[in-house]
Order: sequence, then C-alpha cells, then structure tokens
Amino acid sequence: MAVFTQLSQMRYDSQSVRDADRHNIGLAYSQAIEAHYSPSFYASIYGGSEAVTDKKFEQFSQAFKGLRFGGSLILNDVLSLNSQLSYEAREHNKASYYPSVTLLGISFPTVYREDKESNIGLSANWRINKQLSLQPSYTYSNNNSNIPFSDYKRHVVSVDLRFDM
Repeated sequence: MAVFTQLSQMRYDSQSVRDADRHNIGLAYSQAIEAHYSPSFYASIYGGSEAVTDKKFEQFSQAFKGLRFGGSLILNDVLSLNSQLSYEAREHNKASYYPSVTLLGISFPTVYREDKESNIGLSANWRINKQLSLQPSYTYSNNNSNIPFSDYKRHVVSVDLRFDM
C-alpha cells in the first residue's frame, strides 16, 4: 500500500501558453502472488490539478481524477507480459464551450469542457541478455469530450530496445 504525490512542471518549446504546473495525489496498492507465472497486480486512485503558468490562458487549466489497474505475468526467465487499464476524467472549469446566453427569455447555462479518457495497454518484455531487452507494446486510447475537436481515438504501437547498465 502506498500514498503518493507528484509535482511536475510541464514546459513546451513551441506552445508556451500551455506551460503548466501539475499536482497529483493518490493511493496505490500492489501485490505479487506466489503462484505459477508469478502474477502481480496493482491498482491506484488519484486526483489533482494542472494549472497554466500564464493566467491569460486559464482555459488550458484542468482538474482531474482517475483510476489505474494493471498486472504482469512472468512466463519464463526471459519473457514477461504486462497489461494496464486506466480511466481519467478531466474538468476544464475555465474553458467555456458554450457561454451562458438568454434567447427568447430562456437562459442557457455555460457549458464547460469535460473529457473522459480510457486506455488499455498490452506489452511484453523479452530479456535478450542481462543488459538488453526488447519491449513491444500496444496502447489504445479513447478520449470522449463534449468538444468535438478534443474527441479522439488513438492506437500506439511501439518497440523499445532497452539497455540496462
């Protein structure tokens, strides 16, 4: 069991209006099980905020909360499999999508941007020798947003070659 916090400064070379300070706090649990394939798993719950450094662009600030789950199996001395699931909800309380308006005496409230992102990932770790491993992975992301421009689905396939000293 663990309690964690994370403070990050996010800086962008070509989009400095998005520079932000991210604060995150959460609770995590992990467990390895003495069984065939040495299964292990983890779960965490977290929340926080991302505040832009330039207050003229508050629409890029957000509050978030999320869940993560994952696990691993060791198939043999050189091959392991990993998986993860995550869900994060983000509220952009300064980014009005539709401002408050009154039409024909009817008031319509302001609608703020909201995103709900889910991810699923699968990966393997093939240890070629003591220092070298090959790590193929696949991640599917689905971001549901009430702003069509921010609504997307993404597939990422990667292969990493890792050298440990």
